Amino acid sequence: MIRLWTILGVALAVAGSFLFWNGVNQRFSPSRRAQVTASRAAFRSAMPDTNTVRQEVIKVNIDTIHPTGDSSTATHIHKTLINPSDTTFESQTELQSKTKSVSQDITAKPMAKERAISVDDEESLKDLMFDILERQGWTKEELAQLRILFADSRAKFRKDLLVRNSTFTETSEQYTHNLTPLAIDQCAAFWNANRELITNAAAKERVQSEYIVAILKVETNFGGYLGKESVFNVFWTLSLGDVLDVQKAMITPLNYPRSEMVKRMTKRALWARGQLRDLLYMARYGGKDPIEIIGSFAGAFGLAQFIPSSYRAFGRDGDSDNVIDLDNAADAAASIAYYLNENGWPKTADRARRRKAILTYNRSQHYADCVMALADSLTRRWNNQTMIIP
Repeated sequence: MIRLWTILGVALAVAGSFLFWNGVNQRFSPSRRAQVTASRAAFRSAMPDTNTVRQEVIKVNIDTIHPTGDSSTATHIHKTLINPSDTTFESQTELQSKTKSVSQDITAKPMAKERAISVDDEESLKDLMFDILERQGWTKEELAQLRILFADSRAKFRKDLLVRNSTFTETSEQYTHNLTPLAIDQCAAFWNANRELITNAAAKERVQSEYIVAILKVETNFGGYLGKESVFNVFWTLSLGDVLDVQKAMITPLNYPRSEMVKRMTKRALWARGQLRDLLYMARYGGKDPIEIIGSFAGAFGLAQFIPSSYRAFGRDGDSDNVIDLDNAADAAASIAYYLNENGWPKTADRARRRKAILTYNRSQHYADCVMALADSLTRRWNNQTMIIP
């Protein structure tokens, strides 16, 4: 009986081995391998190449903006982009009729998340920007414009600006130089030299001249100091402030709370992406190279130190040349007056409401104190008939 079971077991083992090796030979035979290879090749040929599709999409986007399709040099494309000649672009007048910023047309959410990003690898940071902005709702044309600007060697991610913007602390002492006798003399001299344009701006918006002069003095010393940073680089740097890997790479200055720094970086990132979008809009319809626009470390530019959204909403042409240029005193004065009037400037001498309007211009209490005090000094000098400088 035992021998019978042994013989049966051996027979079953032999049969199983035969079936196993027969299956292996069929699966890996030359004919079978050829069949599998052909099948995989057919599948791949039916699927589009991702890289090819991406290149075609980019090319279509650029060609849409530049009908010539000439993409031989980034410089040529950029000049075409910011100086459009075709009638599909909005005129400067149409631009100013839209007081709502493009950044308000969408509902965006902060993008802070874990991501393998190095702040020393600008190309990876730029790719990350495109990923964020695509999800935030930027159009193909806007992304194409940004791609062109990113190809420019002047486009730099500035870690120092990210740290400075998220840790800057203001004090009243930073404004005291605007209230010296010399500063008041400078205000009087500027007012005398530009009396007509100041008077026109003030009368049109019913804003007192001394406040316009005071703001121009405090902001840039009448153009004496406009800043030294590329506004484009400021905003695209700040735009990545809510990415965790970027936050982790930032070194917190001594005696500054890390939690507050991260909070400010996160909060300003969404704001900065909106400002970047408005800056590119300005470039498309205003004829300026956005990388060449120089301003403060916080992204404000021109005599009036407007940010892009303020330029779009409140910029005004003060000298009737059909161009709004905040480096021009007439346009800067008209824009300041319009801004204050649109943000609650009172028709009466209500100091509380005047101060409130100034705080919409700059939320700093120290700033508002300085502007109010300087305007008071100019009023006293005017009343004493000593405004004219010999």
